[in-house]
Amino acid sequence: MLKEMFLAGLGAVSLTKDKLEEIAQELIKRGELTAEEKDNFINNALSSVNKQKQIIKDKAYENFQQLAKEANLVTRDEYNLLLERVAELESKINQSNIDNQNL
Repeated sequence: MLKEMFLAGLGAVSLTKDKLEEIAQELIKRGELTAEEKDNFINNALSSVNKQKQIIKDKAYENFQQLAKEANLVTRDEYNLLLERVAELESKINQSNIDNQNL
């Protein structure tokens, strides 16, 4: 599955504005696109490419999260929650020590 995502991403990334300009020119030569439609074609294609990039990025993130979960790795969010809990416990211990010293 990762291989397919990588290959799809590679294809999406390779469609740059310059490449789309070339494709549009070829379509104009063939009569499948008018010069007036060229900018709209390029903008729509770039928009589609950007959407595909985001979909691939989101899917890769989901897959990474799943792999991390299966490997029992701690996520950044879980780590931050643990840091907060430790800070709270340290604060309670320090407060308890102060209260005991005042007795």
